[in-house]
Amino acid sequence: ITEILAREEDVNDQDAASFFFSDLAEANGDISGELDFQTICTAGKGISDMRSQSSVSMPNLSKQVNICTCIGVQSIDPLKNKKELEVGKADRVRIELCAVRLQAEETDILLTLTMPLEKN
Repeated sequence: ITEILAREEDVNDQDAASFFFSDLAEANGDISGELDFQTICTAGKGISDMRSQSSVSMPNLSKQVNICTCIGVQSIDPLKNKKELEVGKADRVRIELCAVRLQAEETDILLTLTMPLEKN
């Protein structure tokens, strides 16, 4: 899922991934979720050292931006008009989330991957 959002000005880069993860968990009916991993790196023009864990080479990006990522697990509630999840549907999903923070454009680009983990 790709979302283009107004930048969350009150959220700093260190907290951005967990903020978006928690926001998604709340929207899915899981108040907290379980965050397993979180990191921030810089990407864009002028970054070419792939050996550094805090930078990523993306030469087609016209400037340097911060990228905030996290991985975690969330529980899934049934749809609002259902009392239970359908048989065979996953009740927990792994979330891999990436927030590209474009400060000058006042925009956050949110990329989210979800993978079913368990079936009820």
